[in-house]
Amino acid sequence: MIDGKPHPHSFYRDGEEVREVEVVARDHKAGSGITIKSGINKLLVLKSTGSAFYGYNKCDYTILKETWDRILSTEVECGWLWKTFSKLQEVRFRSKDFDEAWKEAREVTLRTFANDNSASVQNTMYKMCDQILAAVHGVEAVNYSLQIKHYFEIDLSWQHGLKHTRQDAEVYAPQYNPNGLIQCTVTRKSGKAKL
Repeated sequence: MIDGKPHPHSFYRDGEEVREVEVVARDHKAGSGITIKSGINKLLVLKSTGSAFYGYNKCDYTILKETWDRILSTEVECGWLWKTFSKLQEVRFRSKDFDEAWKEAREVTLRTFANDNSASVQNTMYKMCDQILAAVHGVEAVNYSLQIKHYFEIDLSWQHGLKHTRQDAEVYAPQYNPNGLIQCTVTRKSGKAKL
């Protein structure tokens, strides 16, 4: 669902997604304060078109072929680091902002994943980070870690020459070979978030 409507070629699996938080409190002169990292984990998404990957550097170990349109599926792990809070009272005062930030980050992730005609996963991840930083004041950095889950057509030519590759493909299976783990962190230019 994007903007309250089913998307024609993008989906997410309901049920395994986890909302996370990590809090570290330090009470000493150097580096005192409360740091909070919020996050989303195990959000499995898939889009059946609108994703490409080509023009990349290759070496003897490159096995992924260039493509201008592919199925893209990944398990999203996203985190955002809040500005350091000076004391617990400040955290309590901002508590309502944590729910709003989670809603915004989740919406940005789903909407951008679905609607972006992706030149690469890296490009889409950067766009997601940039949008979250623009929308959520008080966040200093956003990171994504995406484990790519490749799906390729099944060659059925052995079955009486059945044509089922490239544009004729209709059935795909997940690849069990090693897949990419792509990570990205984007910070504010100033390095400091404003509340």
